[in-house]
Amino acid sequence: MRFYNICACFLLVWFLPISLCSQQGLPLRGDVNGNNRLEVGDAQYLLDYFFNQGRALICTPAADINHDSRINITDAIHLLQALFVRNSVGIEPLDAEELAECESSLLLRRGEDRFFSPDENGNSLHCGLCHALESISEEGLEGPLFAGHGLGDAARRLSYFNGQVTNLVDALNQCRVNWMEAPALDPREESCLQYLAFLDSLGAAGAPVAELRYQVDSPRISGPPRGDPAEGCSLFSRACESCHGRYGEDGVAGRAASLWGRDLDPDLVRRYVRLSGPRASPGDFAFAPGLLGNGMPFWTRARMSDTELEDLVTYLDFAANPVYRSCESLQHEPLRLLRSGRFQMVMHGVRGRIEHWSDGSLRLRGFFYDGQGPRDVVVWVYNQTTDFHAILGGTAVSPHLGRSRPYIGEDFEVVLPLAIEPGMFNSVAIWCTSAQSTYGRARLFGE
Repeated sequence: MRFYNICACFLLVWFLPISLCSQQGLPLRGDVNGNNRLEVGDAQYLLDYFFNQGRALICTPAADINHDSRINITDAIHLLQALFVRNSVGIEPLDAEELAECESSLLLRRGEDRFFSPDENGNSLHCGLCHALESISEEGLEGPLFAGHGLGDAARRLSYFNGQVTNLVDALNQCRVNWMEAPALDPREESCLQYLAFLDSLGAAGAPVAELRYQVDSPRISGPPRGDPAEGCSLFSRACESCHGRYGEDGVAGRAASLWGRDLDPDLVRRYVRLSGPRASPGDFAFAPGLLGNGMPFWTRARMSDTELEDLVTYLDFAANPVYRSCESLQHEPLRLLRSGRFQMVMHGVRGRIEHWSDGSLRLRGFFYDGQGPRDVVVWVYNQTTDFHAILGGTAVSPHLGRSRPYIGEDFEVVLPLAIEPGMFNSVAIWCTSAQSTYGRARLFGE
């Protein structure tokens, strides 16, 4: 442990937690961390800045604690002396020019802290969970994927919420009251001014920006997932991990619980992504009626496409099995059961289950066949239609099944030839090629 950390710990243990506060709420020389108090934390902040590459200084004059026009370790020592050694040294107030510089800097930093921190009178959500700091046109393909539009140009927008709100404070309050379950901001309050100063600092000055439009719609796709699980895992880490935790395993306290140990039906997941909404609003959220009211943000198609949503749904379907929960485990596509069916016996006691897997194999489970037919009996794939003779257009995909003893509840696998694609067949038969007879047939249905 570094020497300065040892010193700080010693002081914290052996001395009372002394702090000096600003009576007028004005910036203080020595208030390095910007919390309106002089305390050991300010010295620690300054030492972290020097030795641990900590956060940048909020205001240079406030960090010049001994007022010698230089910022170094002696400033931290000067503050500790002022706090713990009575009548040893004093800390001069900031002059008018320094006050002006620090007030502006503190306003921005406190606005930033509010943006990324839950309100003490609300739930655990904050602005930074749903909005990037860039404008929507500057948002990249890497990094977090947010449910809300970027706020880089929010201070210059002419309106908000599809043109229904024209004042930025009113727009902030829609999110605070409905999503964060926190009290509305008063435009005259210091906290509101901090928010506004930070938002105003995000984008360059310029002409007003036209309103952004969004459309909240029900999912367009239903049924089994049909996306890319590896892409879905990457998307989960960018869009969902901040609330549901890494791979959805533990959740984040106060935001969301673990995803596992519950039924994540694909259609339910699609609805949650597209139609989730705030709990706090009385009835429907005024700017997006018909939401589920479960406290999760909704994702429009502008923020997450239907293709991306299918990738996410597919990943969650795979990740129900812990083996396929990490993104690394999905670099090579996991084996999936595509379709299956049961044989309908025609003759020779054929019965059992047939499965079509994503690796191009057919797996016969619990297969029975008395073996009394000719030796040229094979597994036969074909496309069943209303034409009774459609089976004749099929193809053998296995060696002959004939042998000296019967099949009694056996499992075995047949690898499909590369030329046989899934769309070329929907049925499997146990077929005698010489007699052109069916011993058993099964229609395949998606899992």
